[in-house]
Amino acid sequence: MVLVEAAGAGQGRWQRLAGQAVSGALALAALGIPSVHAARQAGLNVLALTTLRQLDDVARRYPADRHLIINTVNWMSYRQIWYPRGHDGLAVLAPHLSLPDLIYLNTGVRLDATIATFPDLLPDFKNHFISTVNEGASELWNTLIFSAHVAGMDHAWFTSYTDTQAPMRDAGHVTLAGPPAPARFLGRFEYSVYLTDVSLRVEGSLLTVTLDGLYLGPDPQATIFRNAFDCSGNLAGLGSGLALGAMLPFGGLPARALVHDVRPIALDTRSADGCYQVQVGLFRADGSRVAAYGPDGGALENQLVLVR
Repeated sequence: MVLVEAAGAGQGRWQRLAGQAVSGALALAALGIPSVHAARQAGLNVLALTTLRQLDDVARRYPADRHLIINTVNWMSYRQIWYPRGHDGLAVLAPHLSLPDLIYLNTGVRLDATIATFPDLLPDFKNHFISTVNEGASELWNTLIFSAHVAGMDHAWFTSYTDTQAPMRDAGHVTLAGPPAPARFLGRFEYSVYLTDVSLRVEGSLLTVTLDGLYLGPDPQATIFRNAFDCSGNLAGLGSGLALGAMLPFGGLPARALVHDVRPIALDTRSADGCYQVQVGLFRADGSRVAAYGPDGGALENQLVLVR
């Protein structure tokens, strides 16, 4: 009888302990899940509002300039919703506000801006749904429409996206009525394109390559390659693509157009001494390169300009 009572008491104690453990786990879940959800939403806010903060800064820095703004975020949400009866999305713009209106409310600057969606340059998101400003317009942009609008703009801003970042960058600008020939140049590609200047800037794992050139035509039907190496010759990163964020083909330019092209290149390998060099040239769809010549008229080795 004593043994039975003792066994019953022990079983009761274990049941109480198990009940306390379950209660504790439920309490932790009740407190922890909302906290994790709040942190998750804070991350979404940072991601979705990055471009707006950058645009506010642009308005303060360049209040009198004309701007072309491509693929800036309007609404963003996670693909996986935690609460079925709620929503995890974040709207940047209220239905009654335009993007210039919101920038004006934030800065007091009325930005002179053309805003468009270029759908071909939006990535396939793994973790998010996204809506961009003016994506419902009757005319969605492509390289042809971009080429028709970019001349005369002081800046072309382009937002690139990953599932963790949405930085807006200055892709460059185009100025019309340049000279019939450059006073100096680093290299020319046939007689169509003259490369007049190149600058490199390193910020962490990003190498920004800025190209200045004069387009005289005819269209070389080619794409720019920008191959980055360390100064020992090891490949560091690649940045091929059309000018101005892959939005501007040479065929969209009139003769004597001055092109200022800004391209960030992700460095897959960092230089030990911080020294980088970049190969710049033009290649066609079949892989062949456009003939390149130096200022003295001599053919350049490997049909490229090497800049350190």
